Amino acid sequence: MQLRHLVMATPAGRAEHRILFYSDSLDLQGIQEYTRLGLPLSRVDRGRGGPPGFFLRLTRAIAAGRPDIVHCWLPSAAFWGRWAATLAGVQRIVLAIRNTMVELPRVLRVCRHLDGRRIRYLVNSTATADAVARAVGVPRGRITVIWNGIDLKNDETPPAIRDTLLRDHGCPPGTRIVLSVGRLTEIKNHPMLLRIAGRARGQVPVHFLVAGHGELERSLKDLAGRLGVDDIVHFLGLRRDVPSLLRTADVFCCTSRMEGMPNSLLEAMAAGRAIVTTRFEGVEDLIEPGISARVVEPDDDAGAFEALRGLLEDRAAAAALGAAARRTVEERFGMKRMVESTLDYYDHIMQELA
Repeated sequence: MQLRHLVMATPAGRAEHRILFYSDSLDLQGIQEYTRLGLPLSRVDRGRGGPPGFFLRLTRAIAAGRPDIVHCWLPSAAFWGRWAATLAGVQRIVLAIRNTMVELPRVLRVCRHLDGRRIRYLVNSTATADAVARAVGVPRGRITVIWNGIDLKNDETPPAIRDTLLRDHGCPPGTRIVLSVGRLTEIKNHPMLLRIAGRARGQVPVHFLVAGHGELERSLKDLAGRLGVDDIVHFLGLRRDVPSLLRTADVFCCTSRMEGMPNSLLEAMAAGRAIVTTRFEGVEDLIEPGISARVVEPDDDAGAFEALRGLLEDRAAAAALGAAARRTVEERFGMKRMVESTLDYYDHIMQELA
């Protein structure tokens, strides 16, 4: 989302973006969205010839574009992209690290000693910057922080969408909705959400909607069955209508163990939802505990359930929490700020080696 908005919102003449990708995404709709919007997207075949063949094709693809800057998004690109760009002769290479759980830290540490002259580090939170400094050995002063941005469009969601969701999932009238959005992967800690649902059974008229896909989908559904909550927890799969889902929810719940600056939490704040979230490293960059969200410790099932129940039963408190979250996003996390900050960063590193 951050990359797509950056490309779309860059003023003509300020920068020209070209996007290379090589992993076949489960999010085919996301790839199609780039094509539909006419954004410059090219695929480098990863399969033929094994890693050496792929690396040479990626190097040639980068060299053919003669870029001033190569911006490597996500962990795999932090390895493959940096070396292909180096071999292609690119002098300005940006590694975007977007989570406090730095992947392949030893590899990145070795790489830093081999090609550190060309490399810049760009992260999305102060906690991520601290994590990169520790794990990779990069001086903190060489790491730039640009917070994620969120589109602040105030689209209205027809009430019928909530009614349809409730009907499609067999929810009785008066059911409250707790929404979770995120990849079904280990660091998102969805088992905690399922345990919270177990505590809610018979206590609160609530159903839990889980939007997202990932490698743990089957095991999480199995766990929901073993915990006896598969009738009140509904896995929605990959969704492209998250803003609409958020506006149907009464409370948003984040159970992550680690994050950088989660888009899902920003989206919930922008939608003015009451939020219950775990205390992951860097959460204070986003929210003020008790003011714009309720914060609990990871795996504190009892504390999270009590926080959820309090917000579901006290609509005025939930509304006040959501309004404070929305104000925070308006003041600090608009998409325009993220785009302008990134383009200014590009200008800065261009001048460094001018």
